[in-house]
Order: sequence, then C-alpha cells, then structure tokens
Amino acid sequence: MNVKKTSGLVAVVLMVVLCLFYYNHLTNKTQERNEKAKENRKKTELELLLEEDLDMNYPSEPRAVVKFYCRIVKCAYNDDECSEKNLEKLNKQMRKLFSADLINNNTEEEQFKDFKKEIKDYQKNSKIIMSYTLSELSQVQFYDIEGEEMARLNVVFSLKTKKSYPKLTEQFILRKENDQWKIVGWTKTTN
Repeated sequence: MNVKKTSGLVAVVLMVVLCLFYYNHLTNKTQERNEKAKENRKKTELELLLEEDLDMNYPSEPRAVVKFYCRIVKCAYNDDECSEKNLEKLNKQMRKLFSADLINNNTEEEQFKDFKKEIKDYQKNSKIIMSYTLSELSQVQFYDIEGEEMARLNVVFSLKTKKSYPKLTEQFILRKENDQWKIVGWTKTTN
C-alpha cells in the first residue's frame, strides 16, 4: 500500500510539474508574440523625429536639413493630440537645424511660444499641411557671401483648409557653419 501511495504521489507531482511547464511555455510564447508585435509596430512620425540624434547624425546636405525641418513642422501642425512636452521636444530638434545667428536672435522660450501660436492658428482655421515638395538638388542655389558658403532652396507646402487647397511657397536660406548646413531664415514667396 505504501508503494501505491508513493507511485500515486509521484504521478500527481509529475502532472503538476507538467502543467506548470506547459503554463510557462504558453506564457513565454505570449510574451514573445507581444515583443514581436512591438518590434513590428511601425513607429509614428513623432517617435521617429524625437528619436533622431542630430548631434550624431546631422543631415549632410541643405535639402536634407530643410526636409527634416518640414517633417517637424508637418508633424507638429497636423497632430492636434501632440502633447506640450512633445511640442517642446520638437522645438528643440528644430533649433538644432538653425544657424547661430537665428538662435541668438530668438530665445528658446520666445520661439516655443511662437511655434505654439502658429500651430493653434492652423488648428483654429482647420488648416493642415497635406504635403511638401522641396527643390530638386539641381535647383538648389549655392553661392558665397563674404567667404561663407550659402544655399537657397524653395519648399512648396500643399495645404488643406475647410474650402480650399492652397499652396504656400517658402524660400530657405542656409549657411555652412562648422561643416553643417544651418537654416539662417526663410520667407514666403509668390507662387
């Protein structure tokens, strides 16, 4: 009888161990699937912009600098769910693209205040940036002013309002500072 109890006890323990092993196996599979789903989830434009390390991976051409700027503007202006904290981070990313003169003439606080005001104006007028088109590389104008390398290029923003689809053309001026193209300024031009 002792042998029957022992073998029965061993069988019960073995069943419990097998059940625990199977439960652990299913739990690990679920965790693996969740991790794969997170990895496979496409990152949002906001996440991509905020993750970009401009200190280590600064755009090498004027077009690329202005394109990154346009990506920031489009994301910030179109995402009415963007938190104040994320807008502040986008503003910091944008400032990394600006020339020393532009930064010195606009404190971070002033620029952030203006940035938020422009975004609110767009949202108040139900205006969104549908897309933007940069000058082709062959259309970028390179020139020198007093020994400084400069570049000029246009961006056409396609907008959408409640009743129309206007286009806005802006001309960007960039200067090479410490081997990096920096935005000196921009102005609206006529189409």
